[in-house]
Amino acid sequence: MTWDNSPRKGASGIIIPNGTPEKFQFWMERQIKKVLKEPQNEQILFLNAWNEWAEGAYLEPDQTHGYGYLEALRIAKENAIHFLR
Repeated sequence: MTWDNSPRKGASGIIIPNGTPEKFQFWMERQIKKVLKEPQNEQILFLNAWNEWAEGAYLEPDQTHGYGYLEALRIAKENAIHFLR
């Protein structure tokens, strides 16, 4: 996902451009695989600021990608679970 907190932080802000559902899926699949290797009672994964519209980090349908990020998350989860079976 993209990130841009420069409107809040000014020159000290961080900008991460060019996010795509495909890149998000790749990284989420890696993280889910890591989590699934942990003991079951320790399997937790946080998505930080996943609905921060101002920063461009949101996991909701939009006009550019539609349901792409949500679909990418679903596929990443399915792929990770399948890989570990």
